[in-house]
Amino acid sequence: MCMVQVDGTQNLVVACSTVTMPGMSIITDSRLVRDAREGNVELILINHPNDCPICEQATNCDLQNVSMNYGTDIPRYREDKKAVEDFYFDPQTRVVLNRCIHCTRCVRFLNEHAQDFNLGHIGRGGLSEISTFLDELEIKTDHNMPVAQLCPVGSLYLGDAEENNNLAAELDAAA
Repeated sequence: MCMVQVDGTQNLVVACSTVTMPGMSIITDSRLVRDAREGNVELILINHPNDCPICEQATNCDLQNVSMNYGTDIPRYREDKKAVEDFYFDPQTRVVLNRCIHCTRCVRFLNEHAQDFNLGHIGRGGLSEISTFLDELEIKTDHNMPVAQLCPVGSLYLGDAEENNNLAAELDAAA
């Protein structure tokens, strides 16, 4: 999403990793930039679930806002979405991987600010996901609240694992 154009060129650069130089002029809203952003949103939404009405991040979601500006309401891709199991990286923080867009904000925050390197980006390409490196590893940090707030799409949220498991069991029993 951070694609921009350097004035005088026809190439796009990634703004968040481009070193600026004195006198450099950046174009943030051209047809070329807009087309690239629309393509990026479309690719992100390929595997993102359409569960906005029940998502905890609804109406406060960065992806919703970006897709309103650059997306389309008619997807071109009809394939099944990738399904990944949710997990808790501690008793209070649930990770809904189906919503994850792999921005790695949570990983970078824990690495840089909490010095906790247990959560990471594993796998490559379509098999990549955010996970603990060991199945039973628990993230032990006081930074869970900020990490959940950093997630732009509601993939991380604070909630009691036992309470949610009980609720899921009740819903299954009622069905």
